[in-house]
Amino acid sequence: FPQEGRKTVLSSLDSLMDSWDNLVALADTQESPGEERKEESPTRRRRFRRNKGNASPTTQPSAQMETSLKHQYSVHGHGLAISLLLHELPMSSGGIDMEMLDKIITVAYSLVKCQNNELLAKATPGAVCTCVRSGYGLICAALSTGPQAVSSHIAGFFRLWQNSVKHAEEGMRYFSPSHDLSCLDAMLVSLVSFLKSCSELLLSVPDALNRTTLLLEKVFPLVSPGGRLGTPSENPAAASRLDSAKASVMEAFSWLPPGSYAFAADQVFSFAALHIQELTEEEVCCSILGSLVSSEDKILDAHSFARATSVGQTGGATRLEDTLVSLLSDPAHHSERESVLHALAWKKKNRKESFAMDIFESHILELSDTEEDRTAAPTPLHAVGTWKQPSSPSQASQVRLLDAAIHCFSSTFGMQDGRAQDRASRALGSLLPATLLQSARSLTVTASSLITENEKQKPRSRDEIAAASNISATLLACLQALPLHEASTENFISMGPPWMNRAKDLFFALLPSSVHLVRRAAAEGLSMLATLGVTEDAHTLQSTILHSLDELMKGHLPDGTARKFQLNDEALSSVKAGSLLTLACIQRTAQKMDSDERDRARARSDTQTSEESTDTAPQTMIMITRVLPSCATHSLESDFFYVRAHALHALAVLIAYSLPESQESFSEENLHIVQKAVESVESNFLSAWTAITADFDGGHEGEKFAAEPAFLAVLLRFMTLLLPRLHLIESTDPCIASRFSSMASSIMENSVMHPTVFVEGFSFFERLTVYTNLLSKGRLSVSNTADPAASCMPFIVKAYGTIHPQPLHEHGRLKSYGFTSLMCQRAAVNLLRLLSQRKCGLSVSFIEKAQIHGHLLRLLDTRCGSRHFQHASFYRTISAPRDAERSVGEGDALETEIILALQAIYAFESSTAQDAGASSMHLLHLILMSRVLIAGITRSENDMSSEEESLNPSVIIRRAEDVATLEASLVLSHSSTCRWQVRCHSAKTASSAIHDIARTCRRSFDEKQWKQCPDFHPSAALALLSKECQHAAAAGEKKDDELTTYAALHLQSLVIAACSTAVATSDQAELPSLQRAGLRLLAVLVEHFGDALDPESSSVMDGQSQTVLQHYSSQIASGVRHALTISSSSGGDDISYEGLPQLYAAGCEALQVVARKSIISDVNVLKRFVRNVLPSVSEIHYVTYADARTKESRLRGNLSTSLTDDRSVPLLFLVWKLRALAELRLNAMVELIPQPFAASLEQEARSGGVGAGIYAAALALDGARVLRDTCSKKALCAKAGLEQSSRMSSSQPAGLTFSTFHDVDESVFSSMSLSWPFLANYAVSVLANVDDSAEVEHDDINEWLDVLIPLLFAGLYDALNNISYEPPTSGALPAPADVAIAGLEALCTLLEKGNNTLMTLAGDLQSILDLLKDKLILPLLKLPSSWDDSDESTAEEVKGGETQSIISHTSNRLTLIAQACRLLETTCRARTASASNGTDSSIGGTALLQAFLLPLTALESGAVSLSGDDYGAMDIIFSSCFRCSDILISEPHDDIGDGVDQRSLARAVMMVAVSVLTPPEGSNTSLSKTNDAATGLLMTCVTSALIDTPEKRQLSVTTAEAGCWDAWKAVCSELDDGFGLSYSMPSITGILADWDNS
Repeated sequence: FPQEGRKTVLSSLDSLMDSWDNLVALADTQESPGEERKEESPTRRRRFRRNKGNASPTTQPSAQMETSLKHQYSVHGHGLAISLLLHELPMSSGGIDMEMLDKIITVAYSLVKCQNNELLAKATPGAVCTCVRSGYGLICAALSTGPQAVSSHIAGFFRLWQNSVKHAEEGMRYFSPSHDLSCLDAMLVSLVSFLKSCSELLLSVPDALNRTTLLLEKVFPLVSPGGRLGTPSENPAAASRLDSAKASVMEAFSWLPPGSYAFAADQVFSFAALHIQELTEEEVCCSILGSLVSSEDKILDAHSFARATSVGQTGGATRLEDTLVSLLSDPAHHSERESVLHALAWKKKNRKESFAMDIFESHILELSDTEEDRTAAPTPLHAVGTWKQPSSPSQASQVRLLDAAIHCFSSTFGMQDGRAQDRASRALGSLLPATLLQSARSLTVTASSLITENEKQKPRSRDEIAAASNISATLLACLQALPLHEASTENFISMGPPWMNRAKDLFFALLPSSVHLVRRAAAEGLSMLATLGVTEDAHTLQSTILHSLDELMKGHLPDGTARKFQLNDEALSSVKAGSLLTLACIQRTAQKMDSDERDRARARSDTQTSEESTDTAPQTMIMITRVLPSCATHSLESDFFYVRAHALHALAVLIAYSLPESQESFSEENLHIVQKAVESVESNFLSAWTAITADFDGGHEGEKFAAEPAFLAVLLRFMTLLLPRLHLIESTDPCIASRFSSMASSIMENSVMHPTVFVEGFSFFERLTVYTNLLSKGRLSVSNTADPAASCMPFIVKAYGTIHPQPLHEHGRLKSYGFTSLMCQRAAVNLLRLLSQRKCGLSVSFIEKAQIHGHLLRLLDTRCGSRHFQHASFYRTISAPRDAERSVGEGDALETEIILALQAIYAFESSTAQDAGASSMHLLHLILMSRVLIAGITRSENDMSSEEESLNPSVIIRRAEDVATLEASLVLSHSSTCRWQVRCHSAKTASSAIHDIARTCRRSFDEKQWKQCPDFHPSAALALLSKECQHAAAAGEKKDDELTTYAALHLQSLVIAACSTAVATSDQAELPSLQRAGLRLLAVLVEHFGDALDPESSSVMDGQSQTVLQHYSSQIASGVRHALTISSSSGGDDISYEGLPQLYAAGCEALQVVARKSIISDVNVLKRFVRNVLPSVSEIHYVTYADARTKESRLRGNLSTSLTDDRSVPLLFLVWKLRALAELRLNAMVELIPQPFAASLEQEARSGGVGAGIYAAALALDGARVLRDTCSKKALCAKAGLEQSSRMSSSQPAGLTFSTFHDVDESVFSSMSLSWPFLANYAVSVLANVDDSAEVEHDDINEWLDVLIPLLFAGLYDALNNISYEPPTSGALPAPADVAIAGLEALCTLLEKGNNTLMTLAGDLQSILDLLKDKLILPLLKLPSSWDDSDESTAEEVKGGETQSIISHTSNRLTLIAQACRLLETTCRARTASASNGTDSSIGGTALLQAFLLPLTALESGAVSLSGDDYGAMDIIFSSCFRCSDILISEPHDDIGDGVDQRSLARAVMMVAVSVLTPPEGSNTSLSKTNDAATGLLMTCVTSALIDTPEKRQLSVTTAEAGCWDAWKAVCSELDDGFGLSYSMPSITGILADWDNS
C-alpha cells in the first residue's frame, strides 16, 4: 500500500513536529535549576525506559519529566518509522514526491538544530540528544534515496555536520561529554550514509571531497584515546556509543577514494592498529573474514547436521542455522542496530541477485557467491588502485569497530614505510595465541614451554578463535589492498620485504587452526605472498613457501624441524588440509593476477607487455604431483576423510586454473591430467562406500562423519569441472559421462539431503544438460543415465517439496533440515528452469505425472507466507553473521525464480504441443488445475469418480477434473484456499493455456469449420465425446484413459471461477493484482467462447440462437463493473491499493471484448459502462496546440498535487479512459461491434467533446515520442529485431501532458506508447467532425490536426512495412495491425471531410497506397509485390513460387483488409469530388489506380482464382475493386487522371465483372460481396453513355446466360428498341426448358 505509506509518513511527520513543539514548550515552562548540570549518572542516561538501579526508591520522576519522556519517545519512534518507510517508498508505485522529501529534510534540519537550543538543553539534555539523533536518522534515510534526490540539500547537510563537529570540539553548555558523543555519533552515521549512497556527489558538488576530509580530520582527535570524547565510559551504553562513533569515523575513511586523506593516513593507520590489538585482547572476533576469502572454497566448510558448529556449515538448513545463529551471535542493543540501519547490504535496495560471473561456468553455483566482491567503484577516483568496498557493518558496535579498523588498516598499510609495516606485523604476531605459536618457530615469541600435553586436548577457546580470525583477516586484507606490482623500496631482497616474511610465518602458524575460515584465509594469504613475491623478483619466497608446505604435510614445522609435541589427529588433519588448499590457491591467485595484468596491459594497448608478462604460477605438473598422493585411497594409515576432500578440491582448482581454455591447444600432458583426474574421482567414489570400522578408523569416526558432506560435495564439483573435458577421453572410455551421472545420483541419494551436496548435484546436472552428447547409449553405459532430467528429477522434487511446518516425524524424529534450505530450493528451481529452456529430457507426460506444477506452486505458496521486512535485520536482538542475514533474504529471490521456472515449463509444454501437433489435453489439465487453485477445492475425495462407473461424457469430464484436483491438493492440503500470489499466477496460466489451445485449433480448423472445433464449441465437443465413448464401449475394452475432454465442456466452472476472482477480496481488502488476473481470464474466456452456442437452449434472440456465456451475463457485467468503478471510488479517505490503475485498464480491455461479443444484450447496460470511462469535466479542457507547449499548459493539470498520491495515477486513468472510448468508437466504425450496439456506443464515445479529442491528441503525440525515444529503431509499432529500453532518459524534454520526467512512471509511459494509435484515431474523429455550432476556432482545431496527420503517415509506414497479425512479444509496443487499422480509418475520416492538410500531403498518401498494394493486397492474393499486368504467370505458377500468403485467422486480418479497401474507395470519392470542383483530379495518383486495377487484371489473366481457400479476403478485395471502378465511372468526366479515360476503364472492368458473374464449374460461389459489386458495376456501365448499343445488346445475352436478372433487366431497360429481350430470348428459352434449374 504505497499511498498509505506516504500518508503514514506525513502523519508521523506531523506527530513528530507536535511532540517536538511540546518539548520546547515544556522546556520554557520548566523551572531552571540553580546550577549548571553536570554529567549524569549512568542510570539517568537510559532514555528509553524508566530509571532503575542505583536511584533512590523514594525518588519519583516529576510530572514534567514523565511528559518529556513521552514526547521523546514520540520523536524517536516517529522518526524511526519515517526513516524505515523512506527506504521502501522510492521502490514502490508512485515513489516519493520531491516536495515530501524536502519537507522531511526541513523537519530534520529543525531537529538537528535543537543542538543550539540552550533552553531545552538546560531543561532536558536527553531530549536534545533524542531530537538530534532523530534528525540525523531522517537525513540518513533521505541520503539513501540517491544523489539526484538530495543534491540540492548537500550544502545544508555540510553546514549541519560542521555545526555538530564544532559543538563536539567546544562542548555545549549543560551538556556532558556523553551527550556530545551521542550527537556526534548520529552525525557520523549520516556522513557514512552520504559516502555510501551518494559518492557521486563528491565529484559533482564543488569542494565536497575536501570538506568531507576536513570534517573527518577534525573528528578524529576527538574520539582518539586522550581526546575530549575518547575516554571510555563505565556505562555499557555510553561505551558502545563511543565504539560506534569510532567505527563510523573509520568507515567514512574507508569510503573515501584512496589517497584523498594522505595527511591523516598515518594517524588512521596507528588508530586502526591500536584498536585491532585492543579488541583482539578483549576476545572480539571480526565478521569480515568470510567476505575476504574466495567463495569457491566455501564447499569445504560443509559439515554433517549433527556435528555442525558454526553458521554456514549446513548449507543454509534454516532450522539448524537459526539455532546456531542464536547460540553463537553477540547481542545487539537497539541503538547499535539503529546506527547501521541505513547501511545494511542485504536490504532489498542494495541486493543484486543476477550476476554475470559464474563459478566453474555454473549458474547455480553462482548463487552462493557474495555480492561485495563484485560491486563496481562508485566514482572514477575509487577505481584508481585497489579500492574495495567495505563490507556490511555488523550490528554489534565492537565487532563493527574491529571490522572498520581492519579495513582502514589494510587500506593505509601500503602508504607506510618498511619500518612501520614491520612494526605492525610484529604487533600482529604478538597477538598469536599460545596454542598456535609452536607452528611459528621463527617468530620472536616462542611458546614451546607454554604448551603441555594437557593443553593439547583442550577445546579451542574464544581467545584463540578471535586472535586467529583477526590476524588472518588483517593480513589477508593488507595483501588484497596492495597494488598489483608492489615494488620494494630497497635493492634486491631474496625473501621480499621483511613484513612479507613475517606474514608468511604468521600464516603458517594459523594454517593448523581448526577454524575453517582461518585456515582458508591462511591458505589464500600464503598464495598471495607466493605470487606477489614473484612480481617483486623474490622467487625465493615462493620456493620457501612450497618447501614449507611439503614439510607441513610430513607433520614437521615449516622450517623442516620436528615438532616437540606431535599434533593430535584434528590438528594434523587441519594442517594437511590447509597445505593442500594453499597449493590450489597459489595456482588460482597466480592465474587471476596474470589475467588482471593482461587486462591492464590491453587497456593501455601495451602489446609487448601483454605478451611478455611474467608467469607467476609454478609448473602445473609439480603442483599436481604434490596433491595426488593425498587423493589416493589405497593407504589407510593416517587417511583423513577431510584431507582427501581438500586434496580433491585442490586438484579440481589446479585443473580449472591451469588447463587451457581452448580445447584445440590441449597437449598430451593435459590429456594425461584429465585421465588421472577421472581416475581419482572414481576411486574416491568407490572408497566412500567403505564402512567405518574400529580396525581402520579408530579415533577417526567423528572426523569421517563430520567431513562426509564436504567430501561428497567436492566429488560432485570435481565431476562438474571435468564434464567439458570428457570428450578428450571419449574415444578410450565412451561411457564415462554415463558413470558420472550414475555416481551423482547415488551420492545425492545417500547424502541425507544435505543442502550443500544437493546444490553441487544440481550444478552437475545443469552442466550435464549442455553436454548430453557425452551420454552414451551403448551396452556398457549405466542404465537410466541417458536422460539427465529423469536422473535428477526425484531430487528436485525432494528439494522443493517443502511441506507445511510439522515439528516431528511420524516416529517422533525431526525431519531432514534439507527440506528448509533456501539455497537448495533455489538451486532446484533454477535447474528445473534450465531443463525446460534447454529441452533436455523433459516430456509433457513426465511433467504431468511428476506433478511439477503442483510442487512448485506449493513451494510458492509456502514462500509467500514467509516474508519479512527487509529494511531491517531479520535477527532483531543479536548481531548475526551477514551470511545468515543474506540467506534469510533469499526468499524474495526464490519467489521470482519459481515464477520464472513455471513460465519456462509452461513455454516448453506449449511449444512441444504446437511443434508436434499433439493434443491439447495437458494444457486443459493446467486450466482445470488453475481453476481449482483459483476457486478452491469444492468437493471431497468421496465425490471423486470411481472406476466402476459407466463410460459416458460426464464421467470423462469428472475424471479430468479429479486429476487436476489431485495435483492442486498439493497446494491446498492444509486449507481450502491458497495465497493470492498463487491464485494470480494460476489465472495467468489459464489465460495463456486458452490462447495456446486456440492457436493450435486455428491451425486445424479454417473459418468455415471453426464451429466444429470441439475445444470452443460445447455442442461439437459433447457430440464428439459421446461418439468416442460409444466406440470405446462397443470395443469392450477399458480405453477410458485414452479419452480426452475438451475445454468447452468445462466452460461453466471456468467462468464462475473467473468472475469470482475478478472481485476477490481478503478480509474486505481489495486484491488488485488478483482481480486483474481474474478479469483478464474472464476476457479471454469471452473472446474465445463468446460465439459458442448453448447446446441445451432452444431460445432465439434477434434471429440468433443464445450463446452459452449469455447465461452468465450478469456475473460478467459485475466483474467488469467492479473494475470500471475503481477510478470513482479510489478517492476520499478509503485505503488506496497499489495496482488499481492497472485493474482499471484490465476493465477497459474486458469492456471491449464484451462489447464485441454482445454478451450483454441490454444496450442501456453497455451505455452505463461507457459512461464510467467518460472523462469528467474537471479532467479535460479546451487547449490550443500553441498553449499546450507552454509550461503553464492546462493539459498538465491531471497530475496529482497531493503529496501522498501517486502523481501519475490520474494521468494513467485518463489515458485508459480515452483509449477505451477510442477503441469502442473504432470497433463500432470497423463493424467489429454488431448492430444495434455499434451506433449507440459510437454516439456515447463521441460525447466527450472537443476537450476529449484534444487530450487524446496530446497523449497520442506524447506516446509516440516516448515510443520512439525508447526503441532502438525509432519505430512506432512492434517489429522484428526491435529492442526497447526499460526507461526514458531523464534528459528528455517535458511532454504535452506532463511537466517533468519524474512526474510520470513506467506504467504511464507504457500505456501511452501502447495506446497512441487509438488515441490519434479518436482525436481525428472528434476534431475532424467539429461542426459550426461548436464554440471553437477551426484554426485551433486544424492546428492539432496538422501535427496529427504526419504522425498517422509515419505510423502507417512502419506498420505496413512490418505487418503481422500475431500479438507483439513486448506488451508495451502496439501491434502493427492495430496501428494500421487505426491509421487507415483516421485517413478515411480526413478524406471524407476534405482536410486541406491531407490534400497537401499527396505524395505521402500515394506512398501509403503503394504500401497497401505491395504489402497487403497483392500478398493476400498470393501475388508478388512486383507483379503487374505484363506478368503472364498463371495462378498455379504463382502458387508454386516463393511468395506465401499472409495466413491468419484473427479478426484483425479481415478488418485491416476492409479498412485498406475503404481507403481506396474513399480516395476515389475524394478524387471525383475534387475533379467535380475543378481543384485536383489526381488524388492518389497512379498508386490508386494500380491498387484496385491490378487485382482485377490478375483475375482476368488467370493469375488469381476465385476458388481459393481464403474466400473472405478475396471477397473484400474484389468487391472493393469493383466499387472503386464504379465510383470513378459514375462521375461524368472523360478523363479520370493519370492518362486513363472513363470509357476504356468501363469496358475493361465490365468484362471482368461479366467473368465473375459467369463463374466456371468448381469455382467459389459464396463471394456474395463481389457478385453484388460486379452487378452494381454492370448496372452503372449500362446506364451510362460509356457503352454503345451493340455492346449493350451482347451484354443482355451474357447476363441472361449467367442468370444475373437484375443486370439483365437494367440492360434491357436501356435498349429502347426491345432488342435486348429478342437477343437474349434463346438463352431465356433454354433456361426455362431446363426443369432442373431452380
